[in-house]
Parts: sequence; C-alpha cells; structure tokens
Amino acid sequence: MQRTLDRYLLLEQIGSTGLSTVYRAQAPEDEVEVALKVLRPYISEDQALLDKFEAGILGIVKLRHPNILPVYAKETDGDFHWITMQHVSWPTLRQWAQHPVPIPQAIMIIKQICDAVELAHSQGISHGDIKPGNIFIDPDTGKVLVADFGISIIAEGAPATVKASLNIPLPAYTAPELVQQAIPNLQSDIYSIGILFYDMITGSVPFAALERATVRAKQITSTPTNPSKVNQNVPDNLDQIVLKAITPHPATRYNSPSEFVKALATTEPGYDNPQLFPVNWEVETQRSFSGMEPSGQEVAPQDGDPVICSICGKHNLPNASWCTDCRAYLTRVAANTADQVVPTEERQRRYKIATFRRKMMTIAAIIGVIGFTAFQILDIRMPLDAPTSDLTSEPGNSEWTTINRTLTGSGPVPGETAEFSGNIKWTFNAGDSLASTPSVKNGVVYLTTLDKQVIALDESTGDVIWEHASVAPIDASPTIAGNILVYGARDRRVIALDTKTGDKLWEFVTEANPTQGSAIVEDGIAYIGSGDSNVYAIDVMTGDKQWHYPTREWITNTPALAGNILVVGSLDGRVGLYDTDTGKRRFEFRGINRQILGTPVIAGNDIFITYRNGLMYSLNLLEEEVVFHNQWHRTKMQLFWWNMMGNPGHPKGVNWSTFLWGTLVTSPAVDEDMVYVSTNEGRMYGVDRETGKKLWVYKSGSTRLSSPTLVNGVLLVSDNQGVVHAVDSKTGKETWSIPVATRSSSRPVVANGSMYIASQDGTLYAVE
Repeated sequence: MQRTLDRYLLLEQIGSTGLSTVYRAQAPEDEVEVALKVLRPYISEDQALLDKFEAGILGIVKLRHPNILPVYAKETDGDFHWITMQHVSWPTLRQWAQHPVPIPQAIMIIKQICDAVELAHSQGISHGDIKPGNIFIDPDTGKVLVADFGISIIAEGAPATVKASLNIPLPAYTAPELVQQAIPNLQSDIYSIGILFYDMITGSVPFAALERATVRAKQITSTPTNPSKVNQNVPDNLDQIVLKAITPHPATRYNSPSEFVKALATTEPGYDNPQLFPVNWEVETQRSFSGMEPSGQEVAPQDGDPVICSICGKHNLPNASWCTDCRAYLTRVAANTADQVVPTEERQRRYKIATFRRKMMTIAAIIGVIGFTAFQILDIRMPLDAPTSDLTSEPGNSEWTTINRTLTGSGPVPGETAEFSGNIKWTFNAGDSLASTPSVKNGVVYLTTLDKQVIALDESTGDVIWEHASVAPIDASPTIAGNILVYGARDRRVIALDTKTGDKLWEFVTEANPTQGSAIVEDGIAYIGSGDSNVYAIDVMTGDKQWHYPTREWITNTPALAGNILVVGSLDGRVGLYDTDTGKRRFEFRGINRQILGTPVIAGNDIFITYRNGLMYSLNLLEEEVVFHNQWHRTKMQLFWWNMMGNPGHPKGVNWSTFLWGTLVTSPAVDEDMVYVSTNEGRMYGVDRETGKKLWVYKSGSTRLSSPTLVNGVLLVSDNQGVVHAVDSKTGKETWSIPVATRSSSRPVVANGSMYIASQDGTLYAVE
C-alpha cells in the first residue's frame, strides 16, 4: 500500500468503522508514525456536522494526560477530512482481556481510565463512548491509553440513513439516561466505566442485547447479577461498590471517577503494584474456572490410538469429537480398543436407527420451518367477537377526549380561539409532577397524576368532583368514551372508571412492564400499547381482550386510527399497521435509530412519524406487506454503507423523509398543507406535507417545546419555563407569548374557550 493523503504516506489500513477508516501513516519529514482517522464521505459532505465536530475537536486536541491517546490535529485536504493522532501498536482491552481479569489488575486498569476521564471532564469534555475497543493497553506494563474522546459527536449527528449501522455509543455500555434525551456527562461516563469494570472481572456485561432499546428496557426493569455470582473469584465486598456505579439513577452513582477508584481500593490495597503485569492467564484461568472441568467419561482421548466409532466402525483421529462418516458424537459412542468395538451386526442396527432418526429430524425441521413461515405470512386468526358497544373517544365540539384529541392524532382544533389574555381562571395542585395532559368532556376536566390519582374537576371553577386512588403512578392521559374513562398505569394495568362517580368498572392486566401510553376508543374497542411490547384491543364495556399483537419492543406512545387501520410506533423504531377487524398486521416499517417516542399522526392516506434523532417520515397508510421486501432492502442498504452499490432509496411504503436538526420526542400537528414538529432544543419546524421540504423554522429561545396544538391557523406550544408561545402556522412568526406555569412541557389543551397547561410542579392551570 503506497498511497498518500496530503503530506502523509499511508502505510497500512488498520481499522474501519461506519464513521471512519483508520490508517497507519508517516509524514516524509517526520520519522514518527501516526494514525489518521479519515472520516467517511457522507460525513465530509455534511458541513453542519463538520462545523460541530471541528468545534469539539479543538478542546480534545488540548487534552494531555499520560492515559489519554494524544490527538494532534483535525486536518483537511480537499474533500478529505481526518484526525491525526498518536499511533500505538498495543492491543485494545477487548483484544487483550480474553478471560476475566484478576481483581488487582482490573483496578489498576480502571484507575488509569478514571484519571483520564476526570481530567477531560475538568476541561469540559465528556467521552461518551467508553468501551473495551476504545481502551489500549500495554500487555507488559499495564499502562492504559483511552482513545476516541468526543467521537460520539459524529455518531449523534451522522446522517439518519447511516445511524442504523452504527453502534456508537455501544448499547451495553451506554447509561440509560443517554437513550432518554440526555447528553454525555460525567455521570454517564461513570456508568460506562462501571460496566467496563464489571465486564473485566466477570467476562460479561450485565445487560446484553443487540438492540439499544432492549438494553435500556433491561437497565430500568431488572437488577444486575452480583459480580461474585458470575465469577466465584470476585469477593462479595466488591458487589455493592460495582453496582453503585451502574445504577440506572445518575444521582445515586459516585460523584466522580476518583471516588469510584477509592471505593475499589478498599478491597485491594496493593492494586497499584507495577509487578502485577504481565498477567499469568494460565494460572488465573485455572483459578477462575476450577471445578468446572468435564468428567473423564465425557472427554475424548487426546493422543494414542484412533477413536473407533461404535456406530459405523469408522477410525477417527485421536482428537476428533465427531465421526467423519456418520457424524456420531464420539465422546458418547466412541470405543478406544479393539476389544471394545461393538459387533458388526449391532453396529449395523445402530447405524440404521441413527440414520432413521437423522432423516426424521431433518423432515421435522423442514416441516417446522415451512409451518412457521406460513403462519407468519398468513397470520391465521379466528373471527373476533362483536364488541358490546359502539363507544368512541372521538371528541365533539368544545371537547378534548384523548391525549392527541382525535383518533387520527393532532389536526386543527375546530371552533376555538387562539387568543388568550393570560389570565388564570383557576389552578389545581395535584401534589406531584404531572406527566400527562387533561381530557375535557361535558363540562368536566379529567386529570391523571404521578401520585396515583385520577381526578375530575369542574370546568368552570376547578373544584374537585371526585377522586379515584390508583395503586401506581400514571404517565398516560385519560381517555373518555361515553361515560367511561380509560387509563394505563405503571403497574401494567389498564383500568376503566365511571366518569360520573369515579368508580372502577374493570381492569385489564397486561403481560409485563408499565403501560405508559394512552388509549383511543373506536366502535367499543380500546386500543393501547404496553411496555410488554404488545398492542391490545380491549372491549371498553367489559375489559375483555379482543386481540393482541406482539411487536418487538416497548410501546410508550399512543396509537392512531383511521378507518380500520391502526398505526402503532414502538421504541425500536418500528411502525406497524394493523387491521382492527382481524387483529392482523398489514404492514411494518422500520425507521432509523430505533426510537419512536411521539405518537403517529394520520392525515388522509399519509402517516407522519418522528424519530428521536431528528428524522421524520411520511408513510403510506394503505401500504401492504410483501414477503421479504424489508429484509432485501436492509441488505441493499448495508451494501450501500459498505460502498458496494448505489443508494437504494426509500423502502416500500415511504413517501419521503426529512432530517430536522434537533431531538424529536413530541407528536406532529397537521393541516391541509403542512406538518408541524417541535424539538427539545426549542425550535419548531413547518414542513411541506407533500414533499417534506422545510418551509420555516421558529426559534423560541427556550428548550423542550411541547407538541404543538393548531387552533385557527395558530400553533400553541409550551416550553420548559412554562411560557406558552403562539406562532403563525403559515409564516413561523411569533404572534404572542405569555408566561403561565413555573415549568411545563405539556401540550396546550384547548376546549370550550379555555387553555389548560400542566406543570411539572403538579399544578394544572386553566387560562382564559
């Protein structure tokens, strides 16, 4: 390899990822070899991302510490952009640690990592992607170099079509709060360091899964196994020290990496002895896995006479595990000497039996595969029972009956005004933070709270009509259908109340995990998604299950419904379309970055769905599945990422996609011409409904804008300071803003001439 890049001679390609290709290189005027991390073309073409990365790399270049791999500069030559850094030939921690690392060596390694991370944070720099592949170690001395500070900046801003192929940060090492809008910080790096230490001393990570959303679900719903239970050589007094570093709650972790090291040092005072390296893996392995050797009766001989198969009589090599003729398992059927060989007649009988069994197993496997495939394709289902009512949660005039007001999502609110004086008509304090919006029907405001209450308030005065005590916090907004109120709770229950009295009518218990999304009701059936990854159809009068369909990940938002097509978005980025008459899936689309937090919105034959990474899709509501089409498209996309074919474009069912700069955790609003989306960074975008082109952007000057409410050509949004902003839907210009709550990011609810804002301090405001 004799290629050049600017003044560098490229000596060897030493690595490649979805973000960059790494070369060992040398400048002719310098004898020292360096490593060049050359960014991929799709990153180099994104000027906004390059500008953001260049701003971040300035601080990284200044980092100097004995345990930080030095970065010398960010350089450019035409269309090529790269980072120049020190080249080291040491293995990564992943390559070096092929066994559980002895406790003293593990603490010595983690201490150096903590020193590096703490120094970087003192200069305002988070790592964001601490994992074994980013740690280089000298196997002779144990010295550590931490690499790739700040590389997560590129990963976070990478093109949406590429992010599905990236695993940055690595899910198993990622703090759960980073999946929930947070940016990398000291506490998230401490979490990653804790997971890294757990991995070193046990040989495994506590939460292992391929999907990022699956890892997050395990992090917040299960407790890690004590390291001493995984590796018997880990002392019990290390368990709580390690588990404190990897608690899902950032505030309860260690305050600093050095505090973590001090806690570890109490268990191994001599961890910093240089003579601990190199590690004697042979001795350590025997000590770590003592008592686990297989018994002598199950071990095939390693030398001496050939192994004679007692099934077919074949002579096999002494080390063989399987017979090369009949494929029998030699450790079970082998004979080692001539006097142990089974007679020919018996061998022939055994051979016929073994052959028959193999044929039957093969036929059974083929029938099983065919049957499973046919079942998945045909999705045969029994006829559904007729619902016992025709109730619906579709609102009438001056009503708001479910979280996004209508079955299809958020369209314009008819017959209401967008002019509010800011005068507070009344307030009600629920005693705890409000995570939901209220519902309004027949002069009553219904509210669910995190302190386990469902409350009915008089719309005119705010006086309490009735209160219902639940047994778990409630994230979901109440849904009103006729005289029935439906809500989901964190204890995996869906509950129905009488709207006049607050008495419980029925409850339905899901399979597992919290129910955080709200329901919608049509023709007597309540549709709701659950943290157990199922979407349920429940008779709203009786609480009986009509059908359910298993998705692959948590559903934390609310479905949308048009005609007999139910649209559901799950946390792993899948959008499913289901036939409500049969419960059968019609179509499934999987977007990029695998995180849908906002609710799908239906307008006409279009579905609008937002992804946390800033991507918005328009999908075809009438699309139907073609067998293996999605798998084939994903294969073509992978070939495109590997530069082996051209861009295959959008998959089946996609009208368009557009990238909006920001974090999208809200639901869109739609009118005849445009789609409106707000971001956590305080922006709101107006997007052409037919093409996905951004027509305007409104900058509020605050953060965490709510989902927009469209009233009479005006978009109403609240921010995290409790200010309500009114924005012209055609121009994106602010028409007025009024402070209402102390802190709020709830969507403004407008009904019967009043606007309702829920505050994070537990207060509901009614504004005139």
